[in-house]
Amino acid sequence: MRLIIATFTAALFFSACADQNSNTLKNTTWRATLTNEAGKELPFTFDVRMDADKQVVVVKNGEEEIVADELTLNGDTFHLKMPIFDSEIIAVLADNKLIGEWLKHYGETRTLTMPFSAVADEDYRFSKKPAKAKADISGRWDVTFLYDGKDTTKAIGEFKQAGNMLTGTFLTATGDYRYLAGNVDGDQVALSCFDGSHAFIFTAKINDAGELIDGSFYSGTSYHENWTAVKDENATLPDAYNLTYLKEGYDKFDFSFPNLKGDTITLSDPKFAGKAMIIQIMGSWCPNCMDETQFLSDYYEEKPANLEIVALAYEHSTKFEVAAKSVNRLKARFGVDYPILIAGTSSKKQAAETLPMLNHILSFPTTIFLNQNHEVVKIHTGFSGPGTGEYYEKWLTEFNKTINEITAS
Repeated sequence: MRLIIATFTAALFFSACADQNSNTLKNTTWRATLTNEAGKELPFTFDVRMDADKQVVVVKNGEEEIVADELTLNGDTFHLKMPIFDSEIIAVLADNKLIGEWLKHYGETRTLTMPFSAVADEDYRFSKKPAKAKADISGRWDVTFLYDGKDTTKAIGEFKQAGNMLTGTFLTATGDYRYLAGNVDGDQVALSCFDGSHAFIFTAKINDAGELIDGSFYSGTSYHENWTAVKDENATLPDAYNLTYLKEGYDKFDFSFPNLKGDTITLSDPKFAGKAMIIQIMGSWCPNCMDETQFLSDYYEEKPANLEIVALAYEHSTKFEVAAKSVNRLKARFGVDYPILIAGTSSKKQAAETLPMLNHILSFPTTIFLNQNHEVVKIHTGFSGPGTGEYYEKWLTEFNKTINEITAS
């Protein structure tokens, strides 16, 4: 996606008060908020529960549950690493309230911080007692994002509403915004997501014509866009298979990068001879890449014998050891058995320079399908994950069709 999406190893630090007579958080649902530089609160909820003999934190975004199970106790300080991404929350616990900061790290170069708070025994996101919804906005919407008063981006909104409860996502030509959750409160629409990488909040107003107007989108501490939407069940996006392609003068794709042990791997290695290939251009910091990695890792266990998968990872850190550590964390989390190579940094411009045969790197992930002669058959920009419903199912059908084509003898 073109929006800046941070990575983080998320760590939660909680300092417990003596009057609780306990070194554990209360096992219940907590309502948390992050506050950006504009003073807008981004709400989300998480459960604290027991798993076997230890506490875990489960962050919730609609249908998605993210289990963070690396919880340790150091005196009165709790330390919880969330999966994969490089961030942490440091907070003080008093009277079943947490007050502190969220810190999100971008390699060795900079750290983003946002004020964080959470309250126990609260299980709502935006409005505790919302007014009757002015309209049911379930369905497909033609969305226009406006940045800095001039740059526009087309998207599709897919929403499901049940009473006041609202879930959904936005799809763009380069990926989706994954699982969003919120509510419709009278004529006010609000959705948010915090998943260990995203910190998103979308708001809008339903006008008398049933349109969504005065839309506002915040990402992280300060990124902001305006948006509007009109309901349109026929709304479409550019074909994701036509956005990235081989430049004129090139007839094949190729790579040569180190694996996680530092050994150079190339497409001409004997292991890949005569094999159809899936090349996954990705990063451990990228949530859409996380969705695709989960799919490909599961698929790899039952793949055709004449098919191989290789991931090219573009990381925030320029240091091989740091980048490899981040990728190894993702590899362990999703049980990835196919090779992941350290290909470069997460800058799209710099990533494109490492793969000069491509017209550009427009999105992480980008997926390249090669036949058994290692000729490019298709290149898919972005990934519509399971949070997109029918779009994910459509992608899955296309994926299986392509695999049948490139593995046919």
